[in-house]
Amino acid sequence: MKEEFILKKLDLIVQKGEFVCIIGPIGSGKSSLLSTIIGDMIYSKESRVNQDDPTASEFVTQPINLNQELSYSQQIPWIQNKSIRENILFGLPYDQAKYEDTIKICELTRDLEILPNLDETEIGEKGINLSGGQKARVSLARAIYADRDLVLLDDPISALDANVKKKIFENVLLNHLKEKTIILVTHAIDFLHLVDRIVVLKEGEIAL
Repeated sequence: MKEEFILKKLDLIVQKGEFVCIIGPIGSGKSSLLSTIIGDMIYSKESRVNQDDPTASEFVTQPINLNQELSYSQQIPWIQNKSIRENILFGLPYDQAKYEDTIKICELTRDLEILPNLDETEIGEKGINLSGGQKARVSLARAIYADRDLVLLDDPISALDANVKKKIFENVLLNHLKEKTIILVTHAIDFLHLVDRIVVLKEGEIAL
């Protein structure tokens, strides 16, 4: 039976427009923190049930309160068995200028040019005919095209080579999303000096 993973004593306030980077060792709870924000993990809080008995308490579940709409790029990209364009639009209306800009800044232009049907190329089940880096950039493009105020990114640049990683960090995170609130989980420590705040997780708790 898989043991539950618990995040503890989290006190994290992210201001609107802030670029926050979450780092920590493998298994420290970085991805779980993003899952908590989007509601995929249960948030519970210990509550006193008897004021006369300090030991009498119970855990009650409470929702995470967000005042912004969000988009989310997962650590393992979720790819539909549809065309690349459909994967990026994800049900939203097609805006040519916005779409082409998204393709460009996510460094997908060259990738689409070499595909048989460009962005109308059908992606196989789970993106089987795309490389890891291509799937990561398609997932990132979906989050960018959604144009939400809060953007959650679970290490979308780890599978990219150094040159593409640098371009995406600059063009997407620092420029295109500069007015957005960004929470980025990453192992790319060479970019940490460019973010507003760094949060370090260790064993499910904020260590720094």
